[in-house]
Amino acid sequence: MKKVAIFGGTGFIGRELARALAERGDEAVIVSREPARGVAAGSFRRLTWRDLEDDPALLEGCEAIKFPTIEEAVGDLLRKR
Repeated sequence: MKKVAIFGGTGFIGRELARALAERGDEAVIVSREPARGVAAGSFRRLTWRDLEDDPALLEGCEAIKFPTIEEAVGDLLRKR
């Protein structure tokens, strides 16, 4: 099981990435201005940018940090064809 921080995890792509990680048993840490908005129900850890400014150690244990982009999503869709 990996622990992955997703910056922008409440956006269109970030939500899908968080869901996919949860489905495969990984832990998603959502980092956003409004971390409760837009994320499907689940046991995601939710942080704000201010939380990280106050305590950067909140990301300790994360094996990956993702900044989802539309290019990444389009590439995934094309690879599935």
